[in-house]
Amino acid sequence: MDAFAFAMKMETEGILMYEKILSKTTNPGLRSILQMLIGQEKQHYHLFEYMKDSADADMKKVSFKGIKTMFEKMREKGEKLPDDQVKMYKRIQKVEEDSEKTYKEIAEKVDDEGVKQQILTIADEEHRHAEIMHNIIEMITRPDFWIEDAEFVHLEEY
Repeated sequence: MDAFAFAMKMETEGILMYEKILSKTTNPGLRSILQMLIGQEKQHYHLFEYMKDSADADMKKVSFKGIKTMFEKMREKGEKLPDDQVKMYKRIQKVEEDSEKTYKEIAEKVDDEGVKQQILTIADEEHRHAEIMHNIIEMITRPDFWIEDAEFVHLEEY
């Protein structure tokens, strides 16, 4: 499997994961965020598809045969997205961090500077997705921390 097919597979698996979570989410704000993430993953897929179709023969030689996506690794370990909302978002955050790392590794193997920059741009977007998950986790858990620590003065802006 070449680098582009590998990346397209990762994006497809990410889309399916987000769609599964979306089907279980009732909060309109979180649904909106998940729909935005699904849209961005679809854009990534189409960009990799375009890059694959327009890549020269040397670019298509970069092989990822035998390398498993983080989703395949999760399935092999029997990992599922947790039912607990916070744990689920933490797991998604980890997946996005792993995606960023994987795309940076793919970019290191690419000689074409233009393609490398496109892949690094997607790595940056995956980083932003991880930050979004971090913010969701904070939004969900912060009221719990606020109540737990009510006796302390909260100087941090809420």
